[in-house]
Amino acid sequence: MGSLAFGADEAAERFKRANDDYSAIMVKALADRLAEAARSRRVRSAALWMKIQMSTMLSLPERIV
Repeated sequence: MGSLAFGADEAAERFKRANDDYSAIMVKALADRLAEAARSRRVRSAALWMKIQMSTMLSLPERIV
């Protein structure tokens, strides 16, 4: 399981070497959640940008309807 958070895999590996499996799992889970939140934010931003672009393409009579 690879995560997009920088350093998360290295931190998890350090915890594993210290026999702290719980912390290793938590670091990976948190990194995955942060990566998913970032992806979700980018999708919402792209959707909003597309909505704005589409609305500016419409002429005034089309906007009224």
